[in-house]
Amino acid sequence: MFSLVAASLAACGSENSGSVALGTTPTTTTTVTAPVASTTAPPPTSGAPPRPTTTVPEPPPSDLSGFRTESFRIEHFLTVPPVPVLTAVRVAHHPGFDRVVFDFDNQLPGAVSVRYVDRVVSDGSGEPVAVMGTAFLQVRYEESQAHTDAGAPTVARRIAATGLTTVREIVLAGDYEGYVTVALGLTGRAAFRVIELRNPSRVVVDVRSLT
Repeated sequence: MFSLVAASLAACGSENSGSVALGTTPTTTTTVTAPVASTTAPPPTSGAPPRPTTTVPEPPPSDLSGFRTESFRIEHFLTVPPVPVLTAVRVAHHPGFDRVVFDFDNQLPGAVSVRYVDRVVSDGSGEPVAVMGTAFLQVRYEESQAHTDAGAPTVARRIAATGLTTVREIVLAGDYEGYVTVALGLTGRAAFRVIELRNPSRVVVDVRSLT
């Protein structure tokens, strides 16, 4: 099955860059050094930056480690422009969990946090946002956007959770002043994990199945 696009927002954080390694289950919000995948790049031409050619695979569906319910946050050092742009959200179900993959162009966002919230509100206005489900997992990206420089949206406002068991709906709740907020509406409060990948840049949010 194909993988999905994702990303994660937490209640607390650190000024250091990093990620939680797959296969660990921290009991508190954690920020550790993020691994950087090796790349193979051709020499630059006409002053253009080299383009990586190595593709980092998404985690295999057989791996069920690293799930948690505590808030997650990770920060990165960015040089902007360009601002990372959320270009797609992909979903798929695997035995034991639903996977949501968030695709970004260029680099990963400046910060990724994932946490449970009692209700979903729109960034900027603070107005409530209707999301199907009884539990809401908020994924927030800082120093990022979900629109082109001309203002055209790059992802749909609502993404159908076709074929998923625990994730009922995915809603873009905000794209405002460098913050992108996505809400996952779930059938209940389930454990989740966050995995960052590069070449291309992706944030994977896996949610354990409740059924």
